[in-house]
Amino acid sequence: MTEVSLQLQTLIENARFRTNEMNAEMTRCATTLGVTLRLIWEPVTDGLPAGLPHVRRLLLVDHAAWSEEERSTVGRFLYQLIREERARDRAAPGTEQLQRALDYRRWHTFAAARRQNDRWERLTRKRYGTGSGGEKALILTIPQMAAASSH
Repeated sequence: MTEVSLQLQTLIENARFRTNEMNAEMTRCATTLGVTLRLIWEPVTDGLPAGLPHVRRLLLVDHAAWSEEERSTVGRFLYQLIREERARDRAAPGTEQLQRALDYRRWHTFAAARRQNDRWERLTRKRYGTGSGGEKALILTIPQMAAASSH
């Protein structure tokens, strides 16, 4: 479990770093009206066993400092993911089931936020729909260009 959790920690930290790079690029590309975009990469709230935010926090700290209870919490969470994946697709090879169960990308979702007048607001379909044609184009293209630039 230590090897798996260390690998997950590395992957999650790398994804957070990449998201921060994209956000830095988008900040650099703020509009003349002061509109800035950012990506929010956060744990999903449904579709996974309970406890993801807590387990994710544990995965991002030094594993040597885990208590037995914390180690057990992470182990139960990962075991539950594997069990659910095996039940979902019994015909798949075990390695494929493990890959899908432990794919940290499925545990997260991206959202976008816009800062205008020194206030961040999460972008929703409704907020997107109220923007001008130019603002809509920016909202669609800037995150893509920032991702390409940071890559």
